[in-house]
Amino acid sequence: MIFILILSLAAVAASLNPPVVAVVTGGTRGLGLGIAQQLAAGGSSLLLTYNQNRTAAASAAASIVREFPKVRVELVGGDLALPATRAAIFNKLDESYQDCRLSSVVHNAGQYVGVTSANCANLGSVSHLQFGDGSLLCEDGSVDFGPMHYYQQLYGECWVDLAERAMARMKEHGEGGSIVGISSPGCTVQYNPQTGYSMPGSGKSLMEYSMRIYAAQGSKSKIRCNVVVPGVTITDAWTNLAATRGTDRETITGGLSKSMGVETMTPRECGGVVAFLCSDAGKHVNGVSLPVDNGLHLKA
Repeated sequence: MIFILILSLAAVAASLNPPVVAVVTGGTRGLGLGIAQQLAAGGSSLLLTYNQNRTAAASAAASIVREFPKVRVELVGGDLALPATRAAIFNKLDESYQDCRLSSVVHNAGQYVGVTSANCANLGSVSHLQFGDGSLLCEDGSVDFGPMHYYQQLYGECWVDLAERAMARMKEHGEGGSIVGISSPGCTVQYNPQTGYSMPGSGKSLMEYSMRIYAAQGSKSKIRCNVVVPGVTITDAWTNLAATRGTDRETITGGLSKSMGVETMTPRECGGVVAFLCSDAGKHVNGVSLPVDNGLHLKA
């Protein structure tokens, strides 16, 4: 009888305090993997997205489970500029984590179009395109909005999609939660504008603006919403970018660090700040674009 009572009490406790799950887009490499590792360290199971490389994603997921055996990891692949990919995330969440509470969503996924990954729009490198220098003009005098639209889908539209679906689920379980976007220096007035970052910056600016509205709306339901702006973080994205410039990752990141007078970070170091915002310790931080950049915003 006592044994049965103990089991009953345990079942009640589990229903009142279900395990938590976090969604991290682009969570199988680079900064996203560092974020995923830190969330797993805090006890969150994970739903991670990747673009194309299923084998590499599965290897990253397995490494997380080896380090944190108590967490579960599920994967969803596809370009996040596509509505179908975003729908697949929440279909997988609802299917595989029925026993869990959605506690955090982090929109980290991104790319240098045509450099670090393939994309559904079949765009090559568009790093030469920027506002105000005539590079967006076509020979017939029209403006080529294709690259801008893709970046706005990947960052701004995807962010809105994730936030809307996440807030609905967080409101339903009534325990609140955290939604975090990953931006870049130059997208807000905290930084000088970064020429050459016009296209991705246009998408991330939408994310940073709407974040404040989501923060105001979500606070009524204990849902906080923030953006993290990392500084020079050592990831493989720099390897691919450096290759297009005939150099290597260490040279390009070291040069940036020296010229800007700031230290570099590892993905896991930056991920620790994201995990803080998603934890109870960070529950009073809401509606901010937080530079995690070793003071870069004071100089750039």
